[in-house]
Amino acid sequence: MKKTTAPAHRERQNQITDDLIDRIAAHPEDYDMAANKDPNARLEAETPDE
Repeated sequence: MKKTTAPAHRERQNQITDDLIDRIAAHPEDYDMAANKDPNARLEAETPDE
């Protein structure tokens, strides 16, 4: 197993994070939250708890 240095490891983590951010920024519609599209959200929020 190849041993990496701490700075190299951090750089790799930063690259992975940057790649993920770029992917989300390029296609934000793929990462929408389901709650934002819930047509019953307002009705459910106004329903009293028992």
